[in-house]
Amino acid sequence: MTSRSLYRRALGVATGIALAGTLLTQGASPAPVAAQAAEPPTCGAPGGEAAGTTWAVDADNLRVDDPQETRRRRRWDEVYIANVSFRSTPGVAGSTEVCLANSRYKLSSVGPAVENHAIRDEMGRVEFPDVTMRDLVDIVVEDANPEIFGTFTLVFEQDNTPSSAINGLLRDIRDTARREIAALVEPMDLFDSTNLDLAALAELDPENTEELLEQVGFDPSQLAADMERTAERVEDRVMPRLGERLRIFFRSRFNPDDLIGFKVNLFVALTPELGELPPLLQPFAEQLATVSENVAATIDTELAEAVGPGDGIARLLAERSYPLEFRGSDATYTLDYRVEALEPEPPVVLF
Repeated sequence: MTSRSLYRRALGVATGIALAGTLLTQGASPAPVAAQAAEPPTCGAPGGEAAGTTWAVDADNLRVDDPQETRRRRRWDEVYIANVSFRSTPGVAGSTEVCLANSRYKLSSVGPAVENHAIRDEMGRVEFPDVTMRDLVDIVVEDANPEIFGTFTLVFEQDNTPSSAINGLLRDIRDTARREIAALVEPMDLFDSTNLDLAALAELDPENTEELLEQVGFDPSQLAADMERTAERVEDRVMPRLGERLRIFFRSRFNPDDLIGFKVNLFVALTPELGELPPLLQPFAEQLATVSENVAATIDTELAEAVGPGDGIARLLAERSYPLEFRGSDATYTLDYRVEALEPEPPVVLF
């Protein structure tokens, strides 16, 4: 047998072995791959320094109150969630950041009714690093206003809309939200401290809270009204603009994914607890503490009333848990939320 014949035979045997291996591999079940937990998306402040605390707004559970697909086909719903997160500081130009978190991971076979489904962090959780809690003295003395941040949550039931189209829609929602929130929040002036005369406070009676506020030129009810108006404008102006984008998009497609609903989660980083007071304010510590608690309670109540349960939630920033109902397209789901401050990770010690 010539060397050329031997080469051809060897080549034929090698090809046959490779083909058999391919067929066997295709017929066998794939080896299980360990799932790797993706990092939850974050929305950092533009140009922000590494300061403050990381807060998370986390939709961690979905309950099916009324599934959709059982009415149409013999299969359960396939649900996915997208978050458009935002943060902005009143009176600070360029402070608005709007981020997009869209994991096309989906909750498959969601149903039957009243069944709970855990939501992965990469789909339901958004983290906001470097959030600094502000108090009343920060606003009045330092012109340091509390940041406003949160998420717009969109819940879909998947049908035939391509991922690329949904991504394009969400980018449009993000850009619209950025323009609207920047125009709404950044020009706000909560308090002008340029004419504040701290030295004049030394002449006041520490027991006279009304005189103190008058001298400072601060109206607590006005601050509460400003915060309430911000939440109302998000509900009355930003939400309808986003809703218009959604309606136009879905009307233009055949058998699109169904939008079950979208809600806002809005929080104001204002604390009732006072930090260290300037020396001239220390004689008024007790009165200021009372004023701060009352102002914070009023703002929290006004925020809660400004955004109705049909549109979401607006509150002062604090650790809390709450449900939001998403109803539409013949389905009703409830998302359970947690808002929490994250402890910083301990430094890695190398030995």
